[in-house]
Amino acid sequence: KHKNKWPRGLMRRGDSFRFSRMVDGRRLIEVWGSIPEGDAIRKAARYNVDIDDGIQPIKTRIGKQTTLADFTEIWLKKKATELRPKSLARYHAVIDHFLNYLNQSRSLTSPTLSEITYALAMDYMAHRAEAPMMPNGAKKFTRTMREGAAKKTIYFERGVLFQLFREAIKRDLISKNPFEEVRPKKPTINEVAAAHHPLTRDEEEALLKAATLFDARRKDQNNPRFHDIVLFLVRTGLRLDEMRCLEWSDIDFEDRIIKIREKS
Repeated sequence: KHKNKWPRGLMRRGDSFRFSRMVDGRRLIEVWGSIPEGDAIRKAARYNVDIDDGIQPIKTRIGKQTTLADFTEIWLKKKATELRPKSLARYHAVIDHFLNYLNQSRSLTSPTLSEITYALAMDYMAHRAEAPMMPNGAKKFTRTMREGAAKKTIYFERGVLFQLFREAIKRDLISKNPFEEVRPKKPTINEVAAAHHPLTRDEEEALLKAATLFDARRKDQNNPRFHDIVLFLVRTGLRLDEMRCLEWSDIDFEDRIIKIREKS
């Protein structure tokens, strides 16, 4: 959204300010985040003066030696105006995995965008597919440690990193996307179903029986009925955090409908 009194190129989406202008056939974009309106107006005015004088302020400020960490911070601010909180958290996790790999496995503590090559991108995808990992990084699940991330995860992570470097190209910081030709196979519907299959009748009965035994052992501790919680989750398909956020107004007992809504 642009107001008439604002300098050319200044826009706001939600609480986040950004500057966007076409210069020499390219669009210059910079996301400033939640800053005072007065500061955004003054900053945009300076940018317009520089552009009119033939100076590209964004390129001058960031330069060709932009570090990957600095650019991802700028990019994630932009994505924060476009994504839901849960999706944004997944994007943050992908970036964290990549930066940790560069630091720990390749000894690149502060790499620039230009240092991320196609070969490095390929090596990272291979690393994600082969390196031992534990679900959610929780050490207590050592028995379920497996070799590499799932195909679905790798496919998603490549997509996030491809978007990141595509944005860098738009800002004229690099000339080629290192993840352009890195194309992991997309998991088939059957592969996804095999990894996330619904419980069979026998599995459901065994789970509910274990929940009943758990309740029996904890009667003296005034524990909520674990069996009822498990039964509710199994029959509705809700996630645990979705159940925790439920309110009585979300449940239509007459039509037997549960409304799942984002809770802040």
